[in-house]
Amino acid sequence: HRTMSKPSKTSGKNSAAQGAAVEQSYTLEQLLADPAALQSIVERERARPWQGISEQVQARLALPPSWSIPIAQQCRPDPQTDANALVARLLHAGLIETDGEFFWLKGTGREDVLSRLMAGPDGLAFLVDAMVELGRELEKVAPPDEPLGRWAQIARAALPESGHRAQERFVDTRSMGQVVADNVTRALQARQPGRALRWVETAQSFQSLFTGALQVAVARAGRQIDLYYRQLEDEKAIAFFLERADQIAAFQSLLNGPDEQWALHYVGSGGVGKTTLLHYVRAVLARDVSLAKIDFDYLNPDYPRRVPGLLLDQFSQELRLHDKDNSAAGFFDDFHDC
Repeated sequence: HRTMSKPSKTSGKNSAAQGAAVEQSYTLEQLLADPAALQSIVERERARPWQGISEQVQARLALPPSWSIPIAQQCRPDPQTDANALVARLLHAGLIETDGEFFWLKGTGREDVLSRLMAGPDGLAFLVDAMVELGRELEKVAPPDEPLGRWAQIARAALPESGHRAQERFVDTRSMGQVVADNVTRALQARQPGRALRWVETAQSFQSLFTGALQVAVARAGRQIDLYYRQLEDEKAIAFFLERADQIAAFQSLLNGPDEQWALHYVGSGGVGKTTLLHYVRAVLARDVSLAKIDFDYLNPDYPRRVPGLLLDQFSQELRLHDKDNSAAGFFDDFHDC
C-alpha cells in the first residue's frame, strides 16, 4: 500500500484531528482504477527527498547534465551552502551520483526535477531565467571547452540581451543553435571531430526544454560530423591510389556531359581497385558535389520485392547529409513520410 493525505471530515470537540491530514490507503486495484491518484502519489514520492531545498537550487542542480566539483566550489549551486557540504547532503539523501570529480542527479532525477518545475507557475520562464543567470556565472569560471563551459555558452544565448527576462520575450533558440553550429564548424575545420561531438552532446541536454531552431541546429551538426567522417575515410583510402587517366576522364565526362548521359559503370574483377576509385571520386573529383553512397551489400534484403521505395529513401537520406543550411528539410521529411 501507498498512502496519501486527505482532509479529515470528522467533527466535534472530541476530534483533535479535525481539519488535519490523515493517511488514506489504496489497494493496487484502486490505484489502477484511479490514474490521477497514482500520479499524485508518484509525484509526491519523487518530490519528498527535495524537501528543504529551494526550487532555485533544484533548478541550478538539474539544468546542467553534470557538475564539476571544483567548479561547484567557485560557482555554488546553492549560494548559501559550501559545495562539499551540499554534495555530502545530496549523496546522503540518495539524490546524486559522483565519480569523485563530477556529480550528477541520480537516475531520472534530472528529468523529474525539470518536469516538476516546468509544471509550476511560469515554469518555463522560471527555468529559463535560472538557466541564463547560471550560464553567465559559469562562463566566468568554467573553461570554454569543458562540459560546464560549453553548457554555459549555449544557456547564456537563450536571452542574449542583458536586462530582459524570459517573461518579456521569446526564448532565442536560434541564437542557442548558432552557438552550437559555430563551434561544431570550427572544431571540424581544426580536424577535431571529438570536440565537435562533445558540443552536440552538450546541446542535446537542452532538448528536454527546447525544440525549434536549437533542435534543427543539433540535427544539422550531426550531419556535418557524419559527412566529415566520410570524407576522412575517403582521404585515408586514397593514400596509395594510382590515377588512371581513362577512368578519371570517364567520370568527368559523366559529370560535365548532357543530362541524357546519367549512368557510368566501372567493371572489374575483385581487388583491382574499384572501391578505391570511388573513394577518389568522392574525395577529389566530386568533392564539391552532393553525393549519395548506396552499398547494396548493406541494403535491406526486402528491396526491391517488398519495399520497392527503399532505394530512393536511401538516396534521400544520403543527400540530406549535404543540406548544410537545412533549407531542404521539409522536402526530405515529406519524401520520407511518403
